[in-house]
Amino acid sequence: MRNVIIDNPALGPRPSEPSPVFAAIRARSLLAMFVAAGALWIGAFVLLWPEELEIEEAPLPDALTGLALYALLALFLWLACLRAGVIDRFSLGRRPERRETWAYILLAVPLIGMAVVGLYILYLPLSYFFPAFVTEILLEELPPLIWWRAEPQFLLASLINALMIVVIAPVIEETFFRGFLLSRWWRKYGVPRAVVFSSLAFAFVHVDIIGGFVFGVVLSLIYVKTKSLIGPIIVHASNNAITILDVLLEGVVTGEIEMVYTLEEFRSYWWLALLGAAVGVPWLLWFVKRLLRREAVAA
Repeated sequence: MRNVIIDNPALGPRPSEPSPVFAAIRARSLLAMFVAAGALWIGAFVLLWPEELEIEEAPLPDALTGLALYALLALFLWLACLRAGVIDRFSLGRRPERRETWAYILLAVPLIGMAVVGLYILYLPLSYFFPAFVTEILLEELPPLIWWRAEPQFLLASLINALMIVVIAPVIEETFFRGFLLSRWWRKYGVPRAVVFSSLAFAFVHVDIIGGFVFGVVLSLIYVKTKSLIGPIIVHASNNAITILDVLLEGVVTGEIEMVYTLEEFRSYWWLALLGAAVGVPWLLWFVKRLLRREAVAA
Protein backbone atom coordinates (compact mmCIF):
# COMPACT_ATOMS: atom_id res chain seq x y z
CA MET A 1 0.00 0.00 0.00
CA ARG A 2 2.83 2.40 0.82
CA ASN A 3 4.41 1.99 -2.62
CA VAL A 4 1.05 2.54 -4.28
CA ILE A 5 0.57 5.77 -2.38
CA ILE A 6 4.06 7.08 -3.06
CA ASP A 7 3.98 6.18 -6.75
CA ASN A 8 0.63 7.88 -7.33
CA PRO A 9 1.45 11.16 -9.19
CA ALA A 10 -1.77 12.73 -7.97
CA LEU A 11 -0.59 12.52 -4.37
CA GLY A 12 2.85 14.06 -4.76
CA PRO A 13 6.43 13.28 -5.78
CA ARG A 14 8.26 10.05 -5.21
CA PRO A 15 10.88 10.16 -2.43
CA SER A 16 13.65 10.48 -5.04
CA GLU A 17 12.05 13.45 -6.73
CA PRO A 18 11.74 17.12 -5.73
CA SER A 19 8.46 18.76 -4.85
CA PRO A 20 6.62 19.60 -8.09
CA VAL A 21 5.35 22.78 -6.44
CA PHE A 22 8.79 24.13 -5.54
CA ALA A 23 10.38 22.86 -8.76
CA ALA A 24 7.78 24.68 -10.86
CA ILE A 25 9.64 28.03 -10.66
CA ARG A 26 12.74 28.49 -12.82
CA ALA A 27 16.01 29.14 -11.03
CA ARG A 28 16.73 32.21 -13.17
CA SER A 29 13.37 33.65 -12.14
CA LEU A 30 14.13 32.94 -8.48
CA LEU A 31 17.51 34.65 -8.65
CA ALA A 32 15.95 37.60 -10.48
CA MET A 33 13.39 37.90 -7.67
CA PHE A 34 16.16 37.93 -5.09
CA VAL A 35 18.08 40.65 -6.93
CA ALA A 36 14.93 42.72 -7.49
CA ALA A 37 13.94 42.47 -3.83
CA GLY A 38 17.44 43.59 -2.83
CA ALA A 39 17.39 46.51 -5.25
CA LEU A 40 13.99 47.68 -4.02
CA TRP A 41 15.18 47.28 -0.44
CA ILE A 42 18.18 49.52 -1.10
CA GLY A 43 15.89 52.06 -2.77
CA ALA A 44 13.50 52.04 0.19
CA PHE A 45 16.41 52.45 2.59
CA VAL A 46 17.68 55.50 0.69
CA LEU A 47 14.23 57.07 0.65
CA LEU A 48 13.48 56.40 4.31
CA TRP A 49 16.94 57.28 5.54
CA PRO A 50 17.94 60.95 5.15
CA GLU A 51 21.68 61.53 5.13
CA GLU A 52 21.55 63.69 8.22
CA LEU A 53 19.68 61.08 10.24
CA GLU A 54 21.79 58.86 12.49
CA ILE A 55 20.64 55.35 13.35
CA GLU A 56 21.41 56.02 17.01
CA GLU A 57 18.66 58.64 16.91
CA ALA A 58 16.06 56.80 14.81
CA PRO A 59 16.41 53.01 14.58
CA LEU A 60 12.99 52.28 13.05
CA PRO A 61 13.84 53.01 9.37
CA ASP A 62 16.65 50.44 9.50
CA ALA A 63 14.41 47.81 11.12
CA LEU A 64 11.49 48.49 8.77
CA THR A 65 13.58 48.36 5.60
CA GLY A 66 15.02 45.01 6.70
CA LEU A 67 11.48 43.76 7.21
CA ALA A 68 10.53 45.13 3.79
CA LEU A 69 13.21 43.00 2.10
CA TYR A 70 11.63 39.77 3.33
CA ALA A 71 8.13 41.04 2.60
CA LEU A 72 9.12 41.78 -1.01
CA LEU A 73 10.74 38.39 -1.48
CA ALA A 74 7.66 36.66 -0.02
CA LEU A 75 5.42 38.68 -2.34
CA PHE A 76 7.49 37.76 -5.40
CA LEU A 77 7.41 34.07 -4.47
CA TRP A 78 3.64 34.19 -3.95
CA LEU A 79 3.11 35.86 -7.33
CA ALA A 80 5.38 33.31 -9.03
CA CYS A 81 3.41 30.42 -7.48
CA LEU A 82 0.16 32.10 -8.50
CA ARG A 83 1.38 32.46 -12.08
CA ALA A 84 2.60 28.85 -12.17
CA GLY A 85 -0.76 27.62 -10.86
CA VAL A 86 0.68 25.87 -7.80
CA ILE A 87 -0.33 28.27 -5.05
CA ASP A 88 -3.19 26.02 -3.90
CA ARG A 89 -0.76 23.10 -3.43
CA PHE A 90 1.92 25.06 -1.55
CA SER A 91 2.95 23.45 1.74
CA LEU A 92 5.98 23.61 4.02
CA GLY A 93 5.63 19.88 4.70
CA ARG A 94 4.92 17.66 7.65
CA ARG A 95 5.58 18.61 11.23
CA PRO A 96 8.42 16.65 12.85
CA GLU A 97 7.85 14.56 15.94
CA ARG A 98 8.89 15.95 19.31
CA ARG A 99 12.15 14.02 19.36
CA GLU A 100 13.02 15.27 15.88
CA THR A 101 12.14 18.82 16.87
CA TRP A 102 14.59 18.77 19.78
CA ALA A 103 17.27 17.31 17.54
CA TYR A 104 16.75 20.19 15.12
CA ILE A 105 16.79 22.81 17.90
CA LEU A 106 20.04 21.45 19.34
CA LEU A 107 21.61 21.21 15.89
CA ALA A 108 22.10 24.97 16.05
CA VAL A 109 24.95 24.39 18.55
CA PRO A 110 27.35 22.55 16.19
CA LEU A 111 26.35 24.79 13.30
CA ILE A 112 27.30 27.88 15.29
CA GLY A 113 30.57 26.14 16.14
CA MET A 114 31.21 25.56 12.43
CA ALA A 115 30.30 29.17 11.69
CA VAL A 116 33.11 30.25 14.02
CA VAL A 117 35.46 27.80 12.31
CA GLY A 118 34.48 29.20 8.91
CA LEU A 119 35.04 32.79 10.00
CA TYR A 120 38.57 32.09 11.19
CA ILE A 121 39.53 29.88 8.24
CA LEU A 122 38.57 32.65 5.83
CA TYR A 123 39.24 35.89 7.66
CA LEU A 124 42.18 35.15 9.97
CA PRO A 125 44.69 34.74 7.09
CA LEU A 126 43.12 37.67 5.25
CA SER A 127 43.48 39.84 8.35
CA TYR A 128 47.28 39.74 7.90
CA PHE A 129 47.31 40.41 4.16
CA PHE A 130 44.29 42.72 3.88
CA PRO A 131 43.63 44.11 7.36
CA ALA A 132 41.59 47.08 6.12
CA PHE A 133 39.30 44.79 4.13
CA VAL A 134 38.66 42.44 7.06
CA THR A 135 38.07 45.35 9.40
CA GLU A 136 35.52 46.86 7.04
CA ILE A 137 33.72 43.60 6.25
CA LEU A 138 33.81 41.90 9.63
CA LEU A 139 34.64 44.35 12.37
CA GLU A 140 33.10 47.70 11.47
CA GLU A 141 30.37 48.94 13.78
CA LEU A 142 26.97 47.63 12.68
CA PRO A 143 23.50 48.68 13.80
CA PRO A 144 22.62 46.66 16.92
CA LEU A 145 20.15 43.83 16.58
CA ILE A 146 18.77 44.69 20.00
CA TRP A 147 18.85 48.20 21.40
CA TRP A 148 19.63 48.46 25.10
CA ARG A 149 17.46 51.55 25.48
CA ALA A 150 13.98 52.06 26.94
CA GLU A 151 12.55 54.66 24.53
CA PRO A 152 9.49 53.34 22.61
CA GLN A 153 11.10 53.60 19.16
CA PHE A 154 14.13 51.60 20.30
CA LEU A 155 11.96 48.95 21.96
CA LEU A 156 9.85 48.66 18.81
CA ALA A 157 12.95 48.41 16.60
CA SER A 158 14.34 45.67 18.85
CA LEU A 159 11.05 43.77 18.72
CA ILE A 160 10.91 44.02 14.90
CA ASN A 161 14.52 42.85 14.58
CA ALA A 162 13.99 39.92 16.93
CA LEU A 163 10.81 38.84 15.12
CA MET A 164 12.49 39.24 11.74
CA ILE A 165 15.63 37.30 12.66
CA VAL A 166 14.05 34.46 14.64
CA VAL A 167 10.79 33.92 12.73
CA ILE A 168 10.52 35.73 9.40
CA ALA A 169 14.06 35.23 8.05
CA PRO A 170 14.14 31.45 8.71
CA VAL A 171 10.77 30.92 7.04
CA ILE A 172 11.47 33.07 3.96
CA GLU A 173 15.10 32.02 3.47
CA GLU A 174 14.41 28.31 3.88
CA THR A 175 11.43 28.52 1.53
CA PHE A 176 13.56 30.31 -1.06
CA PHE A 177 16.89 28.46 -0.82
CA ARG A 178 15.95 24.98 0.44
CA GLY A 179 12.46 24.94 -1.06
CA PHE A 180 12.34 26.62 -4.46
CA LEU A 181 16.00 26.93 -5.48
CA LEU A 182 17.15 23.51 -4.27
CA SER A 183 14.10 21.76 -5.76
CA ARG A 184 14.51 23.43 -9.15
CA TRP A 185 18.20 22.50 -9.39
CA TRP A 186 17.40 19.05 -7.96
CA ARG A 187 15.13 18.39 -10.94
CA LYS A 188 17.66 19.80 -13.40
CA TYR A 189 21.01 18.55 -12.05
CA GLY A 190 20.25 15.90 -9.43
CA VAL A 191 20.60 15.98 -5.65
CA PRO A 192 24.41 16.39 -5.16
CA ARG A 193 24.76 19.36 -7.50
CA ALA A 194 21.53 20.94 -6.28
CA VAL A 195 22.71 20.76 -2.67
CA VAL A 196 26.08 22.30 -3.55
CA PHE A 197 24.70 25.03 -5.85
CA SER A 198 21.88 26.12 -3.52
CA SER A 199 24.24 26.08 -0.52
CA LEU A 200 26.74 28.24 -2.39
CA ALA A 201 23.98 30.70 -3.29
CA PHE A 202 22.99 30.84 0.37
CA ALA A 203 26.61 31.23 1.50
CA PHE A 204 27.38 34.14 -0.81
CA VAL A 205 24.66 36.33 0.70
CA HIS A 206 26.25 35.93 4.14
CA VAL A 207 29.49 37.29 5.53
CA ASP A 208 30.51 33.86 6.84
CA ILE A 209 30.78 32.15 3.45
CA ILE A 210 32.29 28.86 4.65
CA GLY A 211 30.00 28.53 7.66
CA GLY A 212 27.05 29.53 5.49
CA PHE A 213 27.91 26.80 2.99
CA VAL A 214 28.11 24.13 5.71
CA PHE A 215 24.84 25.44 7.14
CA GLY A 216 23.22 25.24 3.71
CA VAL A 217 24.45 21.71 3.03
CA VAL A 218 23.17 20.34 6.34
CA LEU A 219 19.75 21.97 5.97
CA SER A 220 19.54 20.87 2.35
CA LEU A 221 20.15 17.26 3.40
CA ILE A 222 17.41 17.55 6.00
CA TYR A 223 14.98 18.77 3.35
CA VAL A 224 16.00 16.13 0.81
CA LYS A 225 15.50 13.31 3.32
CA THR A 226 12.29 14.57 4.96
CA LYS A 227 10.64 16.44 2.08
CA SER A 228 9.66 19.05 4.65
CA LEU A 229 10.90 22.58 5.27
CA ILE A 230 9.77 22.54 8.90
CA GLY A 231 13.01 20.91 10.07
CA PRO A 232 15.32 23.39 8.30
CA ILE A 233 13.18 26.28 9.54
CA ILE A 234 13.48 25.05 13.14
CA VAL A 235 17.27 24.71 12.83
CA HIS A 236 17.55 28.15 11.24
CA ALA A 237 15.30 29.77 13.85
CA SER A 238 17.19 28.12 16.71
CA ASN A 239 20.51 29.28 15.26
CA ASN A 240 19.29 32.87 15.01
CA ALA A 241 17.62 32.76 18.43
CA ILE A 242 20.94 31.84 20.03
CA THR A 243 22.45 34.95 18.43
CA ILE A 244 19.70 37.12 19.93
CA LEU A 245 20.09 35.48 23.35
CA ASP A 246 23.85 36.07 23.23
CA VAL A 247 23.26 39.76 22.52
CA LEU A 248 20.73 40.01 25.37
CA LEU A 249 23.09 38.22 27.75
CA GLU A 250 25.82 40.71 26.91
CA GLY A 251 23.42 43.54 27.74
CA VAL A 252 22.45 41.97 31.06
CA VAL A 253 26.05 41.33 32.09
CA THR A 254 27.64 44.59 30.92
CA GLY A 255 24.66 46.96 30.94
CA GLU A 256 25.21 47.77 27.25
CA ILE A 257 25.50 46.08 23.88
CA GLU A 258 28.81 46.71 22.16
CA MET A 259 29.15 45.31 18.65
CA VAL A 260 32.62 46.67 17.82
CA TYR A 261 35.76 44.52 18.03
CA THR A 262 39.31 45.33 17.04
CA LEU A 263 41.43 43.31 14.65
CA GLU A 264 43.74 42.36 17.50
CA GLU A 265 40.80 41.06 19.55
CA PHE A 266 39.57 39.03 16.58
CA ARG A 267 42.99 37.43 16.12
CA SER A 268 43.38 36.68 19.83
CA TYR A 269 40.22 34.59 19.88
CA TRP A 270 41.55 32.08 17.31
CA TRP A 271 41.12 29.30 19.87
CA LEU A 272 37.35 29.65 19.48
CA ALA A 273 37.72 28.03 16.06
CA LEU A 274 39.35 24.99 17.66
CA LEU A 275 36.55 24.79 20.20
CA GLY A 276 33.96 25.16 17.44
CA ALA A 277 35.59 22.36 15.43
CA ALA A 278 35.82 20.09 18.49
CA VAL A 279 32.09 20.51 19.12
CA GLY A 280 30.78 20.96 15.60
CA VAL A 281 32.58 18.35 13.49
CA PRO A 282 31.74 15.17 15.45
CA TRP A 283 28.21 16.36 16.19
CA LEU A 284 27.45 17.14 12.55
CA LEU A 285 29.04 13.92 11.30
CA TRP A 286 26.89 11.95 13.72
CA PHE A 287 23.75 13.84 12.71
CA VAL A 288 24.34 13.53 8.96
CA LYS A 289 25.19 9.83 9.25
CA ARG A 290 21.99 9.26 11.21
CA LEU A 291 20.00 11.37 8.74
CA LEU A 292 21.28 9.53 5.68
CA ARG A 293 20.15 6.22 7.18
CA ARG A 294 16.58 7.43 7.33
CA GLU A 295 14.10 6.61 4.62
CA ALA A 296 12.88 9.58 2.64
CA VAL A 297 9.38 10.60 3.58
CA ALA A 298 6.95 11.51 0.84
CA ALA A 299 5.46 14.98 1.03
